[in-house]
Amino acid sequence: MNNENNPAWEGEKKIIENKKTIRFKIYENSRCLTCFEFVDLLSGDNSFRYFFNNLLACSDFTGYFFECIPFDKNWKKSAFEFVLIYNSVFN
Repeated sequence: MNNENNPAWEGEKKIIENKKTIRFKIYENSRCLTCFEFVDLLSGDNSFRYFFNNLLACSDFTGYFFECIPFDKNWKKSAFEFVLIYNSVFN
C-alpha cells in the first residue's frame, strides 16, 4: 500500500485468523517505524495522518477494534504494528 502524498511511507497488510484480523506495519524508507516515530508523526504531520486514515479505511471492515502494544516504559524503540479485528457490533 503505497502512499501518494509521501512515497517514503508504506503500509504492509497481512490478513490472519480466518480473514477477521488484519495486521499492519508501517514503513518509512523501507524501515519499520518505531512506536515513538509513529506517535511523533501522528501528532505532528498532517500528511501522515492522512496516510494513516487511508490505511485504516482500506481494511474493508464495516466495523473493527484497533489494538497495538501497550505504550509502557519500553515502547519507544519497539517496532510499531497494530491489528484491526472485525466486529459486527458496529454494522
